[in-house]
Amino acid sequence: MKLLDKISRSMAFPSPNGPLDAHISRLTRVRSIQECIQFFESQSWIAREGLSEQALSTLLACCDDMRSRGLGLEPNLIGRAAAKCLMSPQRVGEASLIFGARDGDFLMLAAEADEKRDHRDYSGAEHAYYRALMLYPGHPTLLVQYAHMLKDQHKYPDALVYYFDAAIHGAPLADLREHALFVGSSVGRKNETAARLSDSHFCLSSSTLRTIYLLLFGQEPPVVLVMELMLETSRLEQVFAKLIIRSDFKSANRDLLRVVAETGWRPQRV
Repeated sequence: MKLLDKISRSMAFPSPNGPLDAHISRLTRVRSIQECIQFFESQSWIAREGLSEQALSTLLACCDDMRSRGLGLEPNLIGRAAAKCLMSPQRVGEASLIFGARDGDFLMLAAEADEKRDHRDYSGAEHAYYRALMLYPGHPTLLVQYAHMLKDQHKYPDALVYYFDAAIHGAPLADLREHALFVGSSVGRKNETAARLSDSHFCLSSSTLRTIYLLLFGQEPPVVLVMELMLETSRLEQVFAKLIIRSDFKSANRDLLRVVAETGWRPQRV
């Protein structure tokens, strides 16, 4: 994982202010990501945009101190929790690169995936990259590699979704543009793919789209639909507008439609 190490060394949060001992004494007792998030909340570190750069810097310093004392589980949990407590996909990607480069479990899974990829075991590599991404879902470097494995198995809609996810989270377009255009062409959407990659507003992440679909329909969306939404929408209101006109929306949302009818609500043009 030399590439990950190189990237992490080139990035850093601002130096923290104030003593770390009080934070470290409490953080050494965490045993889950949820406990870490509860600690962040107790310190009022989570604002509208998520954790501040100062909070991230403090957490990074805490993790480095813990690892110097031989602790492994706690700093890994803290880093994964920190990446979850950010709103901007770009910031999620940056935090994932920095904390992931210090997370032993993540690095082990990523190294296993790289080895399988190098031996052309694309299915095995796909699974290993997936397991690593469960720890840092917004890691841009691994999202690109995961998409590559999907592409090499001809899972083109899936690959395009994850190439977009990688770009959203900060992966350089030079690392994925050619591949994304190839899979876009393979699904008959090359022009739309090219337009989407050059769109300054880009699109919503696949996790956001899946969450919206789950909210409206009570089940996971088909990957082709996620791909189409990423190609055709860039704002939440556009996503909702496309989904509520689907034929299966009525049967899945009878109670909601009854409220709409009673209140006279109508969607605005998007």
